[in-house]
Amino acid sequence: MISHLRNKFNSGFTEEKYNSFLKHLDSEFNYHVDFRVAETPIFLSKDFLKEILKASDEILSTLDSKDFREYSEKALPEKFRVPNEDRNPTLLSLDYAICKDNEGNFTPQLIELQGFATLYCYQHLLNMSFRNHFNIEDGLTNYFSGLNEETYIDKIKEVITGDSDPENVILLDIEPEKQKTYIDFLCTENILA
Repeated sequence: MISHLRNKFNSGFTEEKYNSFLKHLDSEFNYHVDFRVAETPIFLSKDFLKEILKASDEILSTLDSKDFREYSEKALPEKFRVPNEDRNPTLLSLDYAICKDNEGNFTPQLIELQGFATLYCYQHLLNMSFRNHFNIEDGLTNYFSGLNEETYIDKIKEVITGDSDPENVILLDIEPEKQKTYIDFLCTENILA
């Protein structure tokens, strides 16, 4: 998305660096990452980031609307309702594809929305690994809302464990070791411990 950063990254890319990068991800917790890891980060312009934030705000506004709540309440059978459920999920992930509109402009398109603490800690590991193996400029960030590495980790801890002892907090999944995203469970345990 930012041509000079893309060109700089591409000119310094080698298969050896990429393979070293993958080995580092696998060695961090002695676990093979069980999904394809992109060869490159994406370099988003501030204008495109604004488009993503605008799309996110529109989606969140829809999810928080009275009409959507009434519609979704009717769709959920009583036996699946959670007693004393919060009005909104604590965590919400929006995954976007970068597409082109009819005029050839880049536009975000929602792929998936989920309300679970998934890949938040792996993203931290991924960021650090990219920076260790490739020449990523210091002024670039993968954090939103003014967060940095330290405040991102603090926010994760605040949201997931709060004032509780991390030993008493459970992120539950059925057979997490069989999930393709098991690496995130390992990263999360490491960060919260």
